[in-house]
Amino acid sequence: MGMHLHAWNSPPLVPLTENDNRHHPYLIEYPEQQIREKVKCLTRTLEDIFQVKMRSHRAGRWAFNETYAQILGENGYHVDCSVTPGVSWRSHPGAPGGNGGTDYTHYPSTAYYMDLHQIRQSGRSALLQVPVTIIPARRFRYLKKYDRLIEKVAGERVKNRLLRNMWLRPDGKNGNDMLRILSIALAEKRDYVEFMLHSSELMPGGSPTFPSDKSIEGLYRDLEILFQLASRYFKGATLSEYYDQFSSDTLCDGDGDDDDFADRGRRFYWVSPDKEVVGRSFFRGWH
Repeated sequence: MGMHLHAWNSPPLVPLTENDNRHHPYLIEYPEQQIREKVKCLTRTLEDIFQVKMRSHRAGRWAFNETYAQILGENGYHVDCSVTPGVSWRSHPGAPGGNGGTDYTHYPSTAYYMDLHQIRQSGRSALLQVPVTIIPARRFRYLKKYDRLIEKVAGERVKNRLLRNMWLRPDGKNGNDMLRILSIALAEKRDYVEFMLHSSELMPGGSPTFPSDKSIEGLYRDLEILFQLASRYFKGATLSEYYDQFSSDTLCDGDGDDDDFADRGRRFYWVSPDKEVVGRSFFRGWH
């Protein structure tokens, strides 16, 4: 169980725009004190109802910044999974006149303890960032060196389509891409993969992506194939368990020598933050 906050309908309700329900302002656009109160209110509500300490979090609309990270730390959160590496949300508006969402273009793609004063960098905080698994499509990789020129000429949305990233997130058309992601993650020795899907997308008409019974049947076919392959290499655990294991591994890494790490093997995790499912398997033993 984790916390996921949409600012415009999470108490205490203090209007930020003339119509928050239409504009869907980002939490990071609110005054700091209101951010703090909303995080505290939703955290305490979830803990009171479910009698479970909230340790994991994902930001609504992927909007995250240093203030937000610091407030999560104040409320006892240990792990966040809001970063979408290689993806910018600047062209997705929130409050009118605002700067849009967070730009994660140059963020790490693997787990790291965040510097709470510069969240793009690793630091000494206790807040672990577990970015969503997003891999650049190989056939468009050669365009990367032109990304700033493309953005300047055609805009960010066109750039994002041309420099298409592959998410471990079903859209009804990317079944093969998701299988490629698993293969790439294993080849690159990534220590986890993180799957993403809204619960509303599991029913017909719950989202524009899956509007019909037929589209939902296609989704379940893709998921069955994906999970069958994943089960050969990955094993489930919670985000909290991933945090605990990551912390343990960090403490026993010694001098962090790459050869030493290779000798000890590599852990692979399957992460699904919506249900706090993370997977793990072992290769060449773990000493």
